[in-house]
Amino acid sequence: MKYHLQSMSLILSLTLGAELTFVVIEPNPCSPDDFLEIALLKNKYLRFRTLPATHKPQSQSKVSMLFVGVTKKFIRKISKSFKHGSSRREKARRIIELLPKAYRRLILSSLVPNETLREYQTIYSLDIGFGVPTTGTPLITIVIPVYNQWWVTYRCLRAIQRSTNVTPFEVIVVDDGSSDETSQALSNIRGIKVVRNLSNRGYLESTNLGASHAAQSSEFIALLNNDTEPVGNWLDELVSIFQKHNDVAIVGSTLFYPDGRLQESGSQIFKTGNGYNIGKGFWQRDGMFTSLREVDYCSAASILVGRAFWNKVGGFDERYKPAYYEDTDLAMSAWSIGMKVYISPKSWVIHHEGVSHGTSLTDGIKKHQVVNREKFVAKWSEALENHWDDSGYPRIEYSRNSKGIVVLCDRQLPHAGRDSGSQRTIRLAERLLAKGFHVVLTAVDTSTSQVQLEQLRDMGIEVQIDFKELLESLRLRQDRLCYFWMIREEIYDFYRDSFTQINRTARVVGDLLDLRFEDASRTNIAKRHLEISKVADVTVLVSPAEAAQLELVSQAKIHDLWYDFEVHKTDYAATQRSGILFVGGFRHIPNISGVYWFAKSVLPELKKLSFSEEINIIGGGLSPDQITELGKLGLNMLGFQPELSEHYDSAKVVIVPLIDGAGLKGKLAEALSYGVPTVTTSIGAEGFKPTNNGQFPFVVSDDPLEFAQNVVRICAELEVGKAISANSQEYVKSHLSEDAFDKKMMEILSQSSLNKLLGA
Repeated sequence: MKYHLQSMSLILSLTLGAELTFVVIEPNPCSPDDFLEIALLKNKYLRFRTLPATHKPQSQSKVSMLFVGVTKKFIRKISKSFKHGSSRREKARRIIELLPKAYRRLILSSLVPNETLREYQTIYSLDIGFGVPTTGTPLITIVIPVYNQWWVTYRCLRAIQRSTNVTPFEVIVVDDGSSDETSQALSNIRGIKVVRNLSNRGYLESTNLGASHAAQSSEFIALLNNDTEPVGNWLDELVSIFQKHNDVAIVGSTLFYPDGRLQESGSQIFKTGNGYNIGKGFWQRDGMFTSLREVDYCSAASILVGRAFWNKVGGFDERYKPAYYEDTDLAMSAWSIGMKVYISPKSWVIHHEGVSHGTSLTDGIKKHQVVNREKFVAKWSEALENHWDDSGYPRIEYSRNSKGIVVLCDRQLPHAGRDSGSQRTIRLAERLLAKGFHVVLTAVDTSTSQVQLEQLRDMGIEVQIDFKELLESLRLRQDRLCYFWMIREEIYDFYRDSFTQINRTARVVGDLLDLRFEDASRTNIAKRHLEISKVADVTVLVSPAEAAQLELVSQAKIHDLWYDFEVHKTDYAATQRSGILFVGGFRHIPNISGVYWFAKSVLPELKKLSFSEEINIIGGGLSPDQITELGKLGLNMLGFQPELSEHYDSAKVVIVPLIDGAGLKGKLAEALSYGVPTVTTSIGAEGFKPTNNGQFPFVVSDDPLEFAQNVVRICAELEVGKAISANSQEYVKSHLSEDAFDKKMMEILSQSSLNKLLGA
């Protein structure tokens, strides 16, 4: 008996004496790591064991079954079903009766004794009559050109049937003059449209023909090779990129070999017209291939094309028929009219490369790959002058016109809802990306929420989790490294020592956030901060006042950089508001001491003033005992809240009652951006510059009674609240805007480059 242990498939073989063989096949969307063998040994007992996919039986005297994904419950059911003295035939038939319907209806039979199992395509051709879940009003038309090799098409359609997409689609299979059982078999598949060529016209013409039959409702054309197996919600992931980004023409799937290695994560085209499949041979978990990226082109084995763009360029250019370079040409057409091509790291498709056309470049359809490259170069010679030379490692960066790579390092991967430091890191990565750099984000502590991680990658930020893989990926791209931006003093040496061994010309930014002092007098700057300011190419602090203080001592240029805030549309008087709000993460010690100061010093004064409105405290990181204690003191402890807008929009006053800490306070700026009147202390206000008239857009009080009186006054007098609200948002527009942030950030990069050049 011959075993076919091919990936993506379940093969169940029951050899019953010398009379009959049954075979069950069920394609699987993921390559199984192992099979479960149930062996019936000479009528005596059942044996269950897990075996690697490469296992082959040692004895033909067994009746062996190979399963993937069979539950333990089913196994127990089998083992209890045999009567004492049952023959092997009876046992085998009983097993088949107990198989789930999805398996049982795929049972195929009638093999001649001692004859090897028939070829895979014969097995597939006998399983007919299944359906694909399509719709009459699709958003997407999937076009699959096929020519013979029905078993390949069968596997592809089965994979589409198993997909978990919610986007409505239709499937058009273009039978390009097949001479095997393809035509007959396709007629038995429910839910698909079949377009037939009377003669073999080739891939390109068949694809154009299929697209021309797309339903009127379709906004996208999905091109899919028949030697592929789409996985999960591959189609939804492609559509989502069109929904999130403007000027998108094409989005490609990440292609995998059957063993799980990457085949292509987008492709690059060089000046010579030669292409390079990015990521080939790597594993998808590598951080380089898990974020959204622009690419020169994507293989049409699986791409989604905007229908308006497809119609505008007239589909595939027929100068490339019968096949090859038509997908590269389509992408170049997109770039030439200002549209973009992306690779989706979340749309996964298994591609059995070479099944359709082979791999030889000297004969068959594949030989047109060489001929069509010359046609492609002739057509796009001017545009190709701006492409990279065909040498070195390909571009693995977010933007096709990337200025280079900035490696952004922090103590912990950011989470927007955790603290203002995280918000600053995220914003810095976003603005570096917007200014044309590719951002590699890493941290000593890589814990963050999966949602936040995916959001960062969806932006195009490359997040590296594994330190060893980070270093390997940077070595591959060492010539593209421009800046190492280290946030916080405690991680500076760790990353700087590792990175400078890879590239000694890249500039080093020492981002200290807040200035640290040796004592409470706040005059003796910590020695470590002075050391970093001398060895880094440029040093950055959050507060302008602290930057000036360090600059005076270190005799080096010190920059300040916080982050920008979006002004939220707020009509303070038009909304129903009540109560006081504090927002802050309690892993930051000054927030704990500040809230306790408010609860024990200010709150008693509020009670004396007959203030009765609710005081809401938002933020995670407190112990259960601290939450209980503060609750008993009269605070409403809400804990971590993922969405803050509704809380800001309903509060009368925000408090920032800090009594220690350094640097600019993100919680204060955030309150200003929402236009909520804010009362803070002189520590909370530290670093904020006054407006042109010398005033601040918030109220500052260090005395508990005065702090309480200001809160009561704002809550009681609407006109006072309205005036502070308007001033708050004007302040954000003039001092904390995106333009102001970008200007400072680019000055930091320019200064670091100049210092490096001068040897400073």
